[in-house]
Amino acid sequence: MVTHHKNPGLYIAVTYIVFWLGILLTGGIYLLSKNDMVMTLGSILLSWVPTIVVLIFFNKLVPNANRKDWIKEAFASKIKIGMVAAVTLAFALSVVFTYIIVFSHSDDVSIIDFKSLSISSIAFTVFYGIITGATGEEIGWRGYLQRYFEENSNGNIIKSSLKVSLVWAFWHTPLWFVSSAGQPVDYLLNYIITFIILNICTSIIIAICYNYCRNLFIPMWIHFISNLFMSLVFPYFTSNSSMMEGKCWLVLFYLLIAISFALWDKMRHRIK
Repeated sequence: MVTHHKNPGLYIAVTYIVFWLGILLTGGIYLLSKNDMVMTLGSILLSWVPTIVVLIFFNKLVPNANRKDWIKEAFASKIKIGMVAAVTLAFALSVVFTYIIVFSHSDDVSIIDFKSLSISSIAFTVFYGIITGATGEEIGWRGYLQRYFEENSNGNIIKSSLKVSLVWAFWHTPLWFVSSAGQPVDYLLNYIITFIILNICTSIIIAICYNYCRNLFIPMWIHFISNLFMSLVFPYFTSNSSMMEGKCWLVLFYLLIAISFALWDKMRHRIK
């Protein structure tokens, strides 16, 4: 049976409303309790909103499929190890080169103390990355929404990924202001612009790799390593200026990665 994905407006609206209201509720509870655990648990639960909405409204979003079979099929394809290794290396190098470039001429970047990177701290960062955005969001963004846009754009991967990237990026709108609270306007603008461009590039890379290997592990993995590498390195940018410069360099590297994968995908289809 051919699966058809429907009602994207319903999905986007409910996902936005639940997420934004959830942020307000979490923030309100935190202000009353002053308990950091509230923010931690809130961020974990809210990152699963895209998946929860798909599962609750499944019969309206994927009306001709069985929920269990749909999820099983999403992870059925064989994973292409070479592609996974290539994209992992590309993201790792982009973050490392960003750090080296900014560190080389800025006094506002601290030296990475590898001795301070304990196994427990790294394990927590990895575990947190697994149980939040990477796993919680991708069943919604790529498993459902990417496939809907592909079905309704004659399989145009880039066009579909651009649509998903904008939905994905602006879904985070409340977090832009929370993360930039108390910062100058130029910092906020840099944060928003670089965030949107990074999301667009990441979406293109995910879409191309996901199309090559139709296993939902691929989007989850790319989302995960992108968050992981940045969370391990960017805390060493200790000022607004170094952080903004770092984000700009990272945008450049992500653009190069996205273009490289787009060219690879084009050549792959020509050979076929």
